[in-house]
Amino acid sequence: MCKDSRTLFVRQKLPASYSNMLLNYVEVFRSLNVNATAKLGPKPYKPALLLAVIAEIEAGRIRNNQIIITPELIASFREYRQKLGATSGFQVRNFIYPFFHLRGEGFWRLQEKPGMKLPETSASYVGGLKQLQDTVAYARLDLNLWHLLQQEKTRIILRNELLAKYG
Repeated sequence: MCKDSRTLFVRQKLPASYSNMLLNYVEVFRSLNVNATAKLGPKPYKPALLLAVIAEIEAGRIRNNQIIITPELIASFREYRQKLGATSGFQVRNFIYPFFHLRGEGFWRLQEKPGMKLPETSASYVGGLKQLQDTVAYARLDLNLWHLLQQEKTRIILRNELLAKYG
């Protein structure tokens, strides 16, 4: 746990159940499967999307556990992607890939629209943003993570962990 988060964690006096859940998600966030290339290094797209979701929850634009692709979410993702040091210019696939592949982390679920089916393995089969929006109604988080993100104290800790690890 990063120093600032550790200090906040100790001072918050969270209930034991929240503390255990929080420690679990701190570890999960620290060990995200982040794509990397030899030329460009790590691509901070998954952490940037999680930071964008946290920001959208704080702004009141995500009010229930349904993360819908909106222009505001994409703009927030772009901002965090840049803050985390992404070196290449923004392309829409930079958003599509983490939105699709976060489901492999165990806490992110994609809800398909009725009659639609997502590919099992690769976002490249999804196509563009419009196809993703036509196929996916929304993403949702594990209920425990969703509850943690409703609390300012735990949002701060999780955001600080993402920024410390990937920033």
